[in-house]
Amino acid sequence: MSAAEVEALVRSAYRDLATAPGAWVGLADVRDRLADTDRAALDAALRAMVGREDVRIIPVANTKSLTARDRAAAVRIGNEDNHALAIGPA
Repeated sequence: MSAAEVEALVRSAYRDLATAPGAWVGLADVRDRLADTDRAALDAALRAMVGREDVRIIPVANTKSLTARDRAAAVRIGNEDNHALAIGPA
C-alpha cells in the first residue's frame, strides 16, 4: 500500500470519528479503525502528515489521563509520543 493510500485511509477514519473538522481524535481510535493497516506504514503516514498545513498531531499534556490503549497507540515524532490528531478544513 502506498503512503498516499495510507494517508487517505487516515483521513477517512478521521472524518468518521471527528465531531467537526479540526476536532481532536485519539490515535487509539484511528488505529482501531485501521486495524488491518501495517503499523509501520501507518506511523510513517502520520509522521509525513505532520508537515501538511491542515494536520496537527500532538501529545496529550495530562499524561495521567492516558490509558494503556492510548500509550500503545502513540506515534513517536521527534522525541515525543503523540496521542491526538486533528485535521482542519482543507
